[in-house]
Amino acid sequence: MKIFSENKKNKPPVRRQRAGQPSGSNSSQFNRNRTLTGSSSSKVRSANELNSTIKSPRAKVHSLTKKRRKLGSMLTVVIICIAALLIILMQLTVEPVISSDDDLTSQQKQPYIESIQDYYASRPVERLNFLLNEDQFIAYLKTKHPEISSVTDIASAGFIHTNFTLDMRQPVASWTIAGRTEYVDGNGMAFQRSYFKQPKIEIVDKSGIELDNSVAVASDQFLGFVGQVIGYSKSFKLPVKRVVLPVGTTRQIEVELSGSKVLIKMSIDRSAYDQVEDAARAVKYLSKRDKTPVYIDVRIERKAYYLPK
Repeated sequence: MKIFSENKKNKPPVRRQRAGQPSGSNSSQFNRNRTLTGSSSSKVRSANELNSTIKSPRAKVHSLTKKRRKLGSMLTVVIICIAALLIILMQLTVEPVISSDDDLTSQQKQPYIESIQDYYASRPVERLNFLLNEDQFIAYLKTKHPEISSVTDIASAGFIHTNFTLDMRQPVASWTIAGRTEYVDGNGMAFQRSYFKQPKIEIVDKSGIELDNSVAVASDQFLGFVGQVIGYSKSFKLPVKRVVLPVGTTRQIEVELSGSKVLIKMSIDRSAYDQVEDAARAVKYLSKRDKTPVYIDVRIERKAYYLPK
C-alpha cells in the first residue's frame, strides 16, 4: 500500500483543458516573445508568417525590406547591363575615322577606310578596340599602303566610331620612270603616293636600260639604298643635289653634292651608312688640302679613292 501511495504523490497534476481542445498539441500552447497575428485564412497557422492576410507592423516592415532589396538588386543588374552595353558601343568599330597631319581629303581617306574595313571583315572579333591586335593591324595597313609610316593613335571617337591617326612617309627623293613616280623616304622605304611637296632631290637614270625592264631597275632594294644614302648624308652634313644611275649598271649610283660637281661613287652591295661615313671623311680630308676631285670612290670597304682634276 505504501508503494501505491508514493506513486500518487509523485504524479504531476493534470492541467485543466477547455472543452474541444486537443491535449498534447504544441501548436496550441502559448509561447513567449511571439507576435500574435490574425488571419482570415485557416491555412495560416504560424503567427509570424509574413504572407498572412493581416500583418503586424513588424511583419509589414520585413515585407517592405524584402521588396526593396529585390528591387535594388534588379536595378543594380540593369545599371550594370546598360554600362556594359555603353562600354561595348564605345569600343566597337563600325565606322573608321581617318585623321592625319597632312589634312587629307575625303577622297584621299577612302582607300584607307576600305582597307580597315577589309581587315575587320576577316577578323570581326577585333572590331572591339581592346581586342585589336595593333601590331598585326599596322603591318597589314603598311603592306596595303607603303606610304603609311605608322599609326600613332587608335582611340574611340564616339559610339561605333574609332579614330585612326596616320603618319605618312615624307619623301627625300623621287624617280619618274615608265610613266609613274617612285618616292623614297629617309629610312629607305619606297612608295608611290606622296602628300608632301615634290622632293628637290631627283634620281636620274643614265643606265640606258630599256623601259620594259624598268620594274627591275626601280626595285625596292635600289630605292631603299638611295633613301638611306640621302638620310645618312644629312646626318654627316653632306648636301646631296641628285643621285645618278650611271651607264651600263644597276648596282651602283653616283651621288652629286650641292655647290660642287664632285661625284661620290657607291655600290648597293655595301652598307649605305659605311659608304656615307667614308665619303664624309674623304670630303673633309680633301677640303682641308684644298683639293677638288672629279669623283670619290667608296665602293671598297675601308678604302676611299679619288680622281684629281
